[in-house]
Amino acid sequence: MRKLARGSRKSSDYRTVDALEAIPNIGPSIAEDLRLIGISHPHDLPGEDPYALYDALCRRTATRQDPCVLDTFIAAVRFMEGAPVRPWWDYTAERKAALGGVVRGGRTPPRHAPRRAAMDARGPSPAFPATSPRPRPGSSRRRGG
Repeated sequence: MRKLARGSRKSSDYRTVDALEAIPNIGPSIAEDLRLIGISHPHDLPGEDPYALYDALCRRTATRQDPCVLDTFIAAVRFMEGAPVRPWWDYTAERKAALGGVVRGGRTPPRHAPRRAAMDARGPSPAFPATSPRPRPGSSRRRGG
């Protein structure tokens, strides 16, 4: 029988989670991102707005994070609020609908659908315009070809 790596066990019950890394979909890197923005324990997540967490991470790191990080934050918050375990990519359609992206498959609007209007009222983030993605530090992606 193969041994699991230390800290790799994921919880299937939000009530028993005792470390960020035990939340489904959360690995060491995302756990560190959450700690960077003040989330130090899994039970800090219920009631948090995953969109605000993502915005805080982008501002804190001065980097436009991959939108999949937002999907992962949604999955983590929902799980800690009692939702069943779902892979992070199950939340991609919700994110796209909430932020004005195209959703295929005729899915119903998510509970955060009004968020786009609120974001438009605030205006775009001056440091991170959506039309100008920045590579993560250490990325090998080159600009301009």
